[in-house]
Amino acid sequence: MIGTTLPLSWNAKPELCAVSPVALLSLCDLSRSQSRTRPHPVGPSEARELLEVACALIGAVMNLVLLCGLLVMAGALPAQGGILNLNKMIRQVTRKVPLFNYWFYGCHCGPGGRGQPKDATDWCCQKHDCCYNHLRSHQCRPRTDYYNYTFSQGNIQCPVTGSWCEQQLCACDKEVAACLQRNRDSYNKHLRFHWRSRCRGPTPAC
Repeated sequence: MIGTTLPLSWNAKPELCAVSPVALLSLCDLSRSQSRTRPHPVGPSEARELLEVACALIGAVMNLVLLCGLLVMAGALPAQGGILNLNKMIRQVTRKVPLFNYWFYGCHCGPGGRGQPKDATDWCCQKHDCCYNHLRSHQCRPRTDYYNYTFSQGNIQCPVTGSWCEQQLCACDKEVAACLQRNRDSYNKHLRFHWRSRCRGPTPAC
């Protein structure tokens, strides 16, 4: 888990590779200051150089991910219709920015869900994945199909017109948005940008 305190000695620890890029950026800042005073077998100058390269790469990746997400949300880059609907709906219901709070949260929020869900919020996303899989079995395209809905006084109204796929897709997204809202109190910020490689155990059946 990201919140675990990690030793910052120059002796390499495998746990360091299991934390998220956000945590690594913080570790980079702390390690830079300690590298000036702690000895290292290859010499302090070489160690600092390697550290700077690693931190620069991590920072570049994080900046690219955040930039692309912001551009998509701003409409500067083309995006999948269904994803835009889902992003907007979650933001309206939870009043959280999905890009920073739910993308890659736990083991099932975002693409590539696997393993045992970490908490109630993660279970919301796992059930949402199952909902999408059900629609795919009916030849729907949940990540690209666009639908119209209304949001008023905290309530979502899915379309009564349009295709069956559009109506069911809205129902899937409405349910996950409501589920995320119900579990705001148990939301764990340490599960944001959680490494999928740390998601173990059997993936729950739909």
